[in-house]
Amino acid sequence: MELALDHRDGCRVRSWRMSDVPALVKYANNRKLWLNLRDRFPHPYRRADARDYLSSIREMNEETFFAIDIDGEAVGAIGYMLQQDVERVSAEIGYWLGEPFWGRGIVPVALAAVTHYAIARHGLTRVFAVPFAHNTGSCRVLEKCGYVVEGRLHRSAIKDGVIIDQVLYAYYGGDTALVSLEGLVGLDLTAFRFDCRTQNSVTRRRVRRYVGVVIDERSSLAVKARERDSEAARRASGETFGSHVCTGQVDL
Repeated sequence: MELALDHRDGCRVRSWRMSDVPALVKYANNRKLWLNLRDRFPHPYRRADARDYLSSIREMNEETFFAIDIDGEAVGAIGYMLQQDVERVSAEIGYWLGEPFWGRGIVPVALAAVTHYAIARHGLTRVFAVPFAHNTGSCRVLEKCGYVVEGRLHRSAIKDGVIIDQVLYAYYGGDTALVSLEGLVGLDLTAFRFDCRTQNSVTRRRVRRYVGVVIDERSSLAVKARERDSEAARRASGETFGSHVCTGQVDL
């Protein structure tokens, strides 16, 4: 998968490659980053951790975790974990970005694009994120992309020995959901359009000031297809998401 983003740095969201190991270690091995991620994200972050992560992604039936790429180098991660059973119309999204790239406005563009992609590809009605309450940068990014606060989870987590609050954010899709990507008019959806056609469940519609997708009643086909995934793929999905893609330190 590849999504070219409308950003001055020419960044894109793409599939991970095994050749990304050096870059992954370079940017993920950062205590500042780790402080805003779940404990299963390794610290220190070693080459073996990167190899294990990328290998687990290659074993997944459904690709949902991606690299944020600038000039051919993986500088961050973004992805979502599809929920199961009665919550199969939802997904949890998360992201992190290497410290040298903070403050460039990269994450909001990537988050909007991947939210758009996830809802369209899987027929989702809701995408949610759970940042630490003190991570105001991540909270602002979510709000900028149209996510709304559903609640504050008081004393719900512990990080680095400190009990902290989390905030539950969500973006709503649905049978007639239009995912607004205002400001992303230049988004390259070449690969995305191909994916939609293969799903046979999405009607693509352009609106003058933004790019959107309308999910019709046929989106249930995508949900049924996902239910056929193997248990092994589901376990791999949960483990990968829990350790590597969480709503973390981001830029504005």
